[in-house]
Amino acid sequence: MSATALDPIVYGLELFLVENKFMGFFSFLFGISFWLFLDRARARGRLAEGLFYRRIGWLLLFGMAHGWL
Repeated sequence: MSATALDPIVYGLELFLVENKFMGFFSFLFGISFWLFLDRARARGRLAEGLFYRRIGWLLLFGMAHGWL
């Protein structure tokens, strides 16, 4: 229950201006980290795709465990 009529408005603004902005920023940083990972692996002469898929697999497992637990 809201204490005042202004509470739902402030809550909606907070969702839009704070919480959703973090998702975009986090996705941007996540993408850059993969680009750096692949770039450094290729610079060392390693097969970057195999490392990339292995890393994605582990992240998937951690994400599934986090969602389940």
